[in-house]
Amino acid sequence: MDYKIDNQFNQVRLDRWVRTIFPGAPQGLVEKAIRKKEILVNSQKSSSSYRLNNGDKVTFKKAIEVFSKTSAIPAKYNKLDFDELMSNVIFESDEYILFNKPGGYAVQGGGMVKKSVIDLLNSQLPEQEFKIVHRIDKDTTGILIVAKGLVATRHFAQLFRMNNIRKTYLAIVSGVIARPIGVMRNKLLKVHDRVIEDEEGKESITEYEVVKTLQKATLVKLRPITGRMHQIRVQLAQMGYPIFGDKKYNLELTGAGGLMLHAAEIEFLNSEGNLIKHEAPLPDNFVKLMKEL
Repeated sequence: MDYKIDNQFNQVRLDRWVRTIFPGAPQGLVEKAIRKKEILVNSQKSSSSYRLNNGDKVTFKKAIEVFSKTSAIPAKYNKLDFDELMSNVIFESDEYILFNKPGGYAVQGGGMVKKSVIDLLNSQLPEQEFKIVHRIDKDTTGILIVAKGLVATRHFAQLFRMNNIRKTYLAIVSGVIARPIGVMRNKLLKVHDRVIEDEEGKESITEYEVVKTLQKATLVKLRPITGRMHQIRVQLAQMGYPIFGDKKYNLELTGAGGLMLHAAEIEFLNSEGNLIKHEAPLPDNFVKLMKEL
């Protein structure tokens, strides 16, 4: 991967610049990469103390592994992962970029996260100001909005705070749901990395509608009114219709090729007051399981 140096980093030491691109990279690791010609300047070997000039081209021949302070698992800022992520862009404007997020990508980093959307974006496109405005689970696929800049971040934050963003999910669940339309309402409480139903929890509401009845399974559309952690997954499991592939809340049906929960649609008002709607195509493993069932 190549970077072109602009005036912002003119006369900045090479090693210090690298650490702005890869936050958290140990100095020793950066110096080793430069010595081993894994980082080149204008296609030539350089030194850690080299001061970059406007127009220089810095090339990374190998991804740098950055260790989180809270974990021994390296977060790999890998261009292959970045390219895969960018191949799933649905729409991009000056205000935001919208992804059909693949399964396995966390939205942001953490103690046990190997790769996240925001880290990949900020490592490969450091000149942009990408900000997370909402989250979906790592194994959930589908629509994810990432804001560009502070103004757009504040706009989306206000939309979510005022409940003016409408999200629709699709899920394949075990069992045939008897009532075609309904509302799931529970009090959910987070306990470590799991969520349970508990009277001390927060009210959680999801509307659902059966889309298609399959043999011993159901394709269901879901519209969360509240936005609690693992809300849809826990509510469906509590109702007796756990999601296929849910390793946390459906221990008997994990061999589905991934979590069968997909963020399919999103609607909101943009900064000009126009109603915007985006849709994310179903992933291949979702379509495959539908056919098998």
